[in-house]
Amino acid sequence: MKQITALALAAFLATSAHAGDIAATSAWIADAPPSAMTRAAYLTLENESDTPIGIVAVSAEGFGMAHLHESKMKEDGVMMMHAVHQLELAPGTGLQMEPGGLHIMLMHPEKPVAKGESVKLTLTLSDNTLLEVDATVQAGPGES
Repeated sequence: MKQITALALAAFLATSAHAGDIAATSAWIADAPPSAMTRAAYLTLENESDTPIGIVAVSAEGFGMAHLHESKMKEDGVMMMHAVHQLELAPGTGLQMEPGGLHIMLMHPEKPVAKGESVKLTLTLSDNTLLEVDATVQAGPGES
C-alpha cells in the first residue's frame, strides 16, 4: 500500500510546477494513434497572487505549434473549437482545462509520442515569466 501511495504522489509531483504565483498541476495529454497530427493537453492552473495574471502563449517540446483553444457546444448541437488568444486568471482563482472545454492544442508532432511519455509544456505569462510543466500522455477519462 505504501508503494502505491508513493507512486501516486510521484506521478502528481511530476505534473506539478510553479512560476511566480501561478501553479500548474495534473497536466496530461490525451493518447491518440501514432499517426495523429494533433493532440490535446489539459491541466489545472491556480493564481495564488493578489493580481490578475494572463496566459499569453504556449509551446510544447516536440510539436511544431501549440495554441490555447476552447471547445463550445453551439445552439444547434454542433461542437465548435476556436483559438483563445489569452487566458486571464483573477487573483486567488483557478481554471481547469478538460476535454470538451479549454485545452492546449498541440499540432505537427516531430515524432509520435506514446502512452506514458512526457512532453514539456511552456506557458508564457503576461509578465513574461515562463511556466514549464511536464504533461504525461495517457488515456482520457473513460478510456483504458
